[in-house]
Amino acid sequence: CSPLKKNTVCWNFPVPWTKGIYPLILDKNPPSTAYRKLLEALAWMGNRNLKGNFCVELGSAPGGWTHVLLERGAIVESVDKSSLPEYLLSHPNLIHHVADAKKWMKSDEGFIDWLFGDLALAPEESLKILSRWVSQKSPRRLVWSLKFIGTGSQAQVFQHLQFLNQSYDYVFRHLFWNGNEILVLGVL
Repeated sequence: CSPLKKNTVCWNFPVPWTKGIYPLILDKNPPSTAYRKLLEALAWMGNRNLKGNFCVELGSAPGGWTHVLLERGAIVESVDKSSLPEYLLSHPNLIHHVADAKKWMKSDEGFIDWLFGDLALAPEESLKILSRWVSQKSPRRLVWSLKFIGTGSQAQVFQHLQFLNQSYDYVFRHLFWNGNEILVLGVL
């Protein structure tokens, strides 16, 4: 299964890393361990340097993904009901909104290079938010976490992704660092 082959599910091998584990140096600086899955997702997408890329991140607290994005030179607009650590908030490339990521929408018409979502929601609700962003803002790339919480069926998730078929090449990936979740990796 190629890293991004339209409409594919890539749960298993071949994985390009020894024992299927993305090689990373454990970092004690990020405020959560979620940074690991984002590093692995970016590696699958062939992107490690995000210098100058404009990113919107929904569900950003406690800041693991924000840390990675800023470390790689991205300009980040993040949204969460909770705040982020002061060292992130003081970063010149970060605008943080303390708001409900389920309802927030970027008001200007600016171009979005990347859309990131790591919301603690059932997949169906999370996909409604992703669908709204894709239809209204058309980000060039997306990394979206689908957490299998609640009573929904994992099989139903694939039926809810029809809105991506028209514009995006995407894959589902269960990464080594994922728990009971998968990531949708997409390119416009």
